[in-house]
Amino acid sequence: MKHVFDKLMYEDIKGEVNNIFNLNVEFPGQIFEKAQHFIFLEFDAFCLEKFYKSFVSIAGSSFFFTLDPNPENYYYYHFKKYNVFTFSEIDSFSDYITLLHMQPEKGAADAIADVVNCMVISSTKSIISVYGNRDLGCLIVGFMDQNSMKKFIAQYGENHIFSISDAIKGLFPSNYHYLDTVKLNYG
Repeated sequence: MKHVFDKLMYEDIKGEVNNIFNLNVEFPGQIFEKAQHFIFLEFDAFCLEKFYKSFVSIAGSSFFFTLDPNPENYYYYHFKKYNVFTFSEIDSFSDYITLLHMQPEKGAADAIADVVNCMVISSTKSIISVYGNRDLGCLIVGFMDQNSMKKFIAQYGENHIFSISDAIKGLFPSNYHYLDTVKLNYG
C-alpha cells in the first residue's frame, strides 16, 4: 500500500483514471469507459472489510483516487500529499482502513474516509472499477465481464447488493431528477 506524495506518481495514476473513467461527463452520464455490468452499494461500503476483500480478490493492483476534495487544489495544497493511494491483494484490510482513517498532520478532521465526497477505485486493468458519490449515497461498481461481477457478488453477499431498480428505490434521494438517465446508463 502506498500513499501518493510524488507528483509523477500522482500524474501516472491520474492518467489511468482518465483511461478507465470519462470524468468529462457528470453523473448520471456514463462515466465508465470500459465497464459493461453494474451493481450498486451504499456509499460507506468502501470502508468495509467485505468490500475490500471482495474487491482485491478480483482486482489485483489497484488505486483509490479522490475526485472531491480535489487532490491537487485541496489535499496536496494543505498537506503536501495526495488523497490518492495504491494497493493490491497482498495488502491487508487493516493497512487499507488505517490509511483511509489516517489524519494528516495539519488536518485533524481531514482523513480521506471522512472528507471524500466523490472518488473512484479501480484495478489497473479495469476489470473492476468503482465510482462513489457521497451526496447520492452510493457506490456504482462496474465490471468488464459477468464472471467478475458474479464472483464479487458471491464474496460480498447478495443481500447487500442493490440492482438498478433497488438502488433507485433505496439509495438515491427521492428528489433526484435524473433517474431515467441512471436507468439508461447503468441498468
